[in-house]
Amino acid sequence: IRMPIKTYIMKTYIYNFLAGGVFVIIPLLINIVLWMLVRPVFAMNYISAGLANFIFLSDLFVKSPLLFHVIHLFIVFIGGGLIASFSLYLNTKFNNKYIGFLLVLVIDLLASLIFYFVSIILNKDIVLVSLRSLLVEMSFSNLLISLIYLLTIFLIPIYYLYKLAKRRY
Repeated sequence: IRMPIKTYIMKTYIYNFLAGGVFVIIPLLINIVLWMLVRPVFAMNYISAGLANFIFLSDLFVKSPLLFHVIHLFIVFIGGGLIASFSLYLNTKFNNKYIGFLLVLVIDLLASLIFYFVSIILNKDIVLVSLRSLLVEMSFSNLLISLIYLLTIFLIPIYYLYKLAKRRY
């Protein structure tokens, strides 16, 4: 089936984002189901331990665990999609299908370390929510900086793929 390059690139990006989100959610769903099968009366300690900085979700966890899990799955889905789409950008940019995922994690780790050292030097709480923190800890200590970082991770691949489609069209 022939289609315009812009449509192909847009569909590739969307499918890649969705696949990344789904592949991150599947192990989490298996984990939640197994936890509920083994310990149905106990609180989900692996989640509640990381809620110290995520106040509104900790209240939601107590009031409505089902809604909490739906929101938690959505956040994890977005994080997986961001990792997958940034990997797609890096794989396309460097024309290598193996470097993308590793480079995303390295960039994410370096950004977290830089913000950690800046917060120590300035003696302020400028902690960045890295993609790993978004998936594992679900804590937002500085919402504005984290939102800018996550939007950058989201918009760079879109801009690059848009330019790529325009160049090849």
